[in-house]
Amino acid sequence: MGNFCKDGDLKALKEEAVALSNAYRVPKVKCAFIGTDCACIHVVPVSAQPGYHRDIRPIDLIIGTYVNIVPLGSCAAMNLDLNMIIVGKYPADSQAAVSQYYTVFKSNEGFGCAKNKLLSSFDGGEDLMVRGSILVAKSDDSGVSRNVEAADLSLIKLMLVDTFIERGIFDDESDCDSMPSLTDGDSVN
Repeated sequence: MGNFCKDGDLKALKEEAVALSNAYRVPKVKCAFIGTDCACIHVVPVSAQPGYHRDIRPIDLIIGTYVNIVPLGSCAAMNLDLNMIIVGKYPADSQAAVSQYYTVFKSNEGFGCAKNKLLSSFDGGEDLMVRGSILVAKSDDSGVSRNVEAADLSLIKLMLVDTFIERGIFDDESDCDSMPSLTDGDSVN
């Protein structure tokens, strides 16, 4: 569902995340959700994977509740390199006492090919051609996930636009399968 998400779909997605957290008896982490057809960014609960109770990293989250990840081939495991961008300290010149780091998860590009209209509505994002929904996890300098708060959303908007511009993912009327991969480079600083 995450690939074509509208604001009205969020209640069911949040309920699913809470149900997973309760069933696995693991904590939830609040992340930013940029749904394909949502009117605004939402802060949503994301369940940790079974067995993770402390020091949860972004890769320990059950991201499939909010973004569509299609496994490659017959393997049930997902290749996060195809769907994840680790963003270095942002902004890179931040002098804050505690640095914030972000991990961006996005839906597979070939799965439905819906352009993320919300991201395109952000200042500077009008020419971006990012497909599917996006989930952003925040972490500290030790890599432990921290809750995204409403106060983080303006910075997350800027970070997403800067990250995807740096990656060169623009609206050039290209076919979905010819879009640049998110894996060219280690991280965005």
